[in-house]
Amino acid sequence: MDWIKLTEGIRYRKHPTRKAGKGVKKDRYFAIYYRLDGKQKNEGLGWESERDENGNQVWTEEKVNILYSELKHNRKTGIGPKTYKEKLTLNQQRETERQKAETAAQEQARKEGITLVDVFADYIKLAETDKAANTVRREKYLFRDYIQPTIGNIPVKNINIDHINNIKAEGKQKVDDKQLSEATVNLILATIRQILNFAIDKDILQTNPVSKVKKLKPSNSRVRFLTEDQAEALLTAIKAKSEDTYRITLFSLHMGLRAGEIFNLTWADINLGNGTVFIKDTKTGHNRHAYMTDKVRAEIESMERGQGKDLVFPAREYAKIKHMASISKTFMRSVADLKLNEGIEDPRHKIVFHSMRHTFASWLVQKGVSIYVVKELLGHRTLTMTERYSHVAADHLRQAAAILDGQSNVIPFPKQEVGNQ
Repeated sequence: MDWIKLTEGIRYRKHPTRKAGKGVKKDRYFAIYYRLDGKQKNEGLGWESERDENGNQVWTEEKVNILYSELKHNRKTGIGPKTYKEKLTLNQQRETERQKAETAAQEQARKEGITLVDVFADYIKLAETDKAANTVRREKYLFRDYIQPTIGNIPVKNINIDHINNIKAEGKQKVDDKQLSEATVNLILATIRQILNFAIDKDILQTNPVSKVKKLKPSNSRVRFLTEDQAEALLTAIKAKSEDTYRITLFSLHMGLRAGEIFNLTWADINLGNGTVFIKDTKTGHNRHAYMTDKVRAEIESMERGQGKDLVFPAREYAKIKHMASISKTFMRSVADLKLNEGIEDPRHKIVFHSMRHTFASWLVQKGVSIYVVKELLGHRTLTMTERYSHVAADHLRQAAAILDGQSNVIPFPKQEVGNQ
């Protein structure tokens, strides 16, 4: 097919058979030619019969002339694309940028509408693979009962410090009404913080308003603990129901161990030779040693010893899930039988399993053991956490001072009747 000149710098050639549209005119292929940097350039454009996605004709004589004039002007001024190839590249870049901007706008619009409920759905899926089962259950419960009803349906980007302070204030009111503890309110705030941190990681949020809200300071003015008579009665009641629960309770009462620390114990952690128990993977992240009393040693020696990696308490489900609920039934039934919580309304002062650890610390302080030593035995991160027991020592120092007034020649350690605290 021979080229036919249309105008200056524009030519075409005819298709041997194909018609352009419905007419009788043969289809034409347009091209342009010009000199650039001293060299002859030839660029094909396309067929006259071509249609775009909207059905419009891509090339006509008029469109070819407009393109040629535009490129000629650009070559003369040095501004804009000088060739059809450059123009195509520029148009593609602009289209790509337009699509990116449109996609970004759509994504931003999506993020603008994402609520805390939406974020929590993704957050908890990840938590189920990364966190302990009891932690996941607790976060689901806190979100369902305390977070979702207040801010769950608010777009995450709109959640601000006022929302968080309102939740804190409502929680504080429940604390005052003795429906919640300060610790539970702080767990609610911590859960919101973690969810919003997840939103920041997902580029949904820029800053976390919870970081500007102070936690409630737990009220540690009183720490409920058992007298020796009450503790002995409780151990006896538990032993009659469950040997394992008795031993677990004894470990906490005589060594100050948390329930989770007991559940994690393996036989490799037990050293009868020097009377120590190695406590690893603790709540605070610091390993430590606990020291056996004669009663603890006797119980350990009476148990069937497993392999080093075997759990000391493997027989029950709680050894797998490490959750207090699994032994609470036997423990709390014994507490109820002895009426240790009778007449006590404030949940902070009721006897629970963790009270065994408090009792361990309080007894030590009563007997004159330094707060610093108690801190190490409990595995507290800071002395502040241990200072809640200072009042126990103060009471006995006050009794000692009373001797100077001739009120007594001994320091009394009052024993209370079971059920009266």
